[in-house]
Amino acid sequence: MSNTITFLSDFGLSGGNVAACELVMARLAPSARILHLDHQIAPGDVRAGARVLTHLAPLGPVAVHLAVVDPGVGSGRLALALHTKRGDFLVGPNNGLLLPAAQELGGVSAAWSLDAERVRRQAELGDSPFGSRTFDGRDLFSPAAALLTGELPGSLLGEPVALEELLSTEGDRVEWVDGRLATEVVEIDRFGNVALAAPFPELEERGLLETGNLEVRTAGGLGDCHTARRVRSFHELLGGELGVLSDSWGSVALVMNAEPADKLLGVEEGSVLTLDRGARRPPPLPEDEEVHRNQSFPEEWE
Repeated sequence: MSNTITFLSDFGLSGGNVAACELVMARLAPSARILHLDHQIAPGDVRAGARVLTHLAPLGPVAVHLAVVDPGVGSGRLALALHTKRGDFLVGPNNGLLLPAAQELGGVSAAWSLDAERVRRQAELGDSPFGSRTFDGRDLFSPAAALLTGELPGSLLGEPVALEELLSTEGDRVEWVDGRLATEVVEIDRFGNVALAAPFPELEERGLLETGNLEVRTAGGLGDCHTARRVRSFHELLGGELGVLSDSWGSVALVMNAEPADKLLGVEEGSVLTLDRGARRPPPLPEDEEVHRNQSFPEEWE
């Protein structure tokens, strides 16, 4: 089995929660390499955590993927270890966080409900401080992830779980009505680029980009209207111009050149935008040509 553990959570980088989990894993699997994917997921945002895990897990080697975004900690929700057809394990709560990534890794081949007592026994951990009801990241998931880097079968950590018991997240909104697309803002990055839930190829397949422009309406079609020009990268846009492109994950993104598109649109994560085919317009001139065209000259120069 791989000696790589990836780690994603909503713990943030202060307060020591991430360090506590890493120390437990280092204690139990000292040769393992721990790669931190993201600990800045918004608190309890399972959909965002699932999205990041789904994007990142397939990029690396076969690994144990520890993911903890767990608003149901201490409840009756199951704690899972999933084995994928690619060979990876995913460890975390049964709240939809793990299944989308598992599907990207070839699908689930086996699943177990982690038993805290079995995990502590296999890890040779005492009850204190590992008996907490509020910190499964440290006390259950991290030990299980460390144990799974070895040859230990998942069956020693818990009971089998039927695949139909595995929960997935609620899908992001992508809805077509009368040729228009209503879709959700799923991410705004630090540059103000606005990522939408819709895959970019759908815009092409349904003809929304045939004019080269999109009409973008905010507030689910009831707010302001903006025109976005289809581009391949940011540098093709003029100052203040809105563009639409395929982002690095193949999703629709609304962007500007060195300016925050989210501020122009007045949106946040969870906002719904309506996209429609825009009017056909000639591409804009470079700024220097535009100035030259509009410049007036004395009569004697003409």
